[in-house]
Amino acid sequence: MPSAARKSVTLRSVSQAGPYFMTARQFLDTSAARLEYQWLRPAQAGGPTFVLLHEGLGSLELWKDFPAQLAATCHASVLTYSRQGYGYSSAISLPRPLDYLSVDGPSELARLLDALALDQVVLLGHSNCGFHG
Repeated sequence: MPSAARKSVTLRSVSQAGPYFMTARQFLDTSAARLEYQWLRPAQAGGPTFVLLHEGLGSLELWKDFPAQLAATCHASVLTYSRQGYGYSSAISLPRPLDYLSVDGPSELARLLDALALDQVVLLGHSNCGFHG
């Protein structure tokens, strides 16, 4: 695509975009695991929350400053979390079955969303976690 045809997007820092609150690293105990998460929320909540799903070997830290950029650009809440066995979430028994992302991933995500009372979400997956069966 010629450079003149590209749309330019300017990303603003969270402080320039408006009042947001980023939780410190927190933990949520579900029936199956202790999950690490961070939640960036605008002062005026509304609309769906973006839920970022890290790739197969990552954790919430994989996203770096992307959650803040996404929140500022879209004026939306952004939730990141580490699946069980990753980041600072609880450990897992190894080896895992080959289908663990499509079997365990959706149920773990459902427990997280239920516990945080999130019913309007937009899932955004990186790499193989773009698929949640």
